[in-house]
Amino acid sequence: MNQNEKEEFEKLTPQKKIMYILRSENQFGGPQSSKQMNEILGFKKKNLDSALSKMVKNGMILRIGVGVYKFRGDSRELKK
Repeated sequence: MNQNEKEEFEKLTPQKKIMYILRSENQFGGPQSSKQMNEILGFKKKNLDSALSKMVKNGMILRIGVGVYKFRGDSRELKK
């Protein structure tokens, strides 16, 4: 990300930051574990888990394994 992208990213809500990560084609896109997302976002674990749970309940993302998430329609595999 360049400086302008970083500044815009910081303005996003936590849910939009999660969606950005899951949808990204570049650095970190595709299915992600909550641990991987937390390394990128630096959220408190309970806050990240709460946001992910709400997003699954609202149908925004899918839980595809224990602590592993992706956005609907994404055919990519989890990066280890």
